[in-house]
Amino acid sequence: MQADESRILLPKMRLLVSIVFFFLASPVLAQTNCSEKAREVAPQLSTETRRDFEAKLAQARENVAKNPNDADSLIWLGRRTAYLGHYKESIRIYTDGIKKFPSDARFFRHRGHRLITLRCFDDAIKDLRTAVFWIAAPMKLSRMDCRTRVMFQPALCTQTFGITSGWRVT
Repeated sequence: MQADESRILLPKMRLLVSIVFFFLASPVLAQTNCSEKAREVAPQLSTETRRDFEAKLAQARENVAKNPNDADSLIWLGRRTAYLGHYKESIRIYTDGIKKFPSDARFFRHRGHRLITLRCFDDAIKDLRTAVFWIAAPMKLSRMDCRTRVMFQPALCTQTFGITSGWRVT
């Protein structure tokens, strides 16, 4: 009986997740007019500090080149870029991160902060609300969700319910 239920529920769950993702991601993934038009005001940095930040930015670029699928490296690249006042480039980096890791709240949070820096408050609010959604979403998982979503978030399901295998969505 469980196999019959899963055969019926899985396509419906896939459709529901796709619809929710479409409505959440489509406006968020698009580059906004505000950030394109905004004026960047670089921070006042001493020569020594600027040199230090540029060296760390070069290291962050190397880390991303070595590990292009590492979310932490990409976040640090965005942060290091913003430290030098290149906020629009930082926003582009976080946007690329969102495309690679659409459910990682950190990219939305960091991009939201950079949008605040550029005074794009409406766009920042959207990003920060999306970050809150992705932070809260794992807490709303049920045991059944983990049985069907273990492929997508195995660590979360293992930590929450101790589930390491089960029905997998293919």
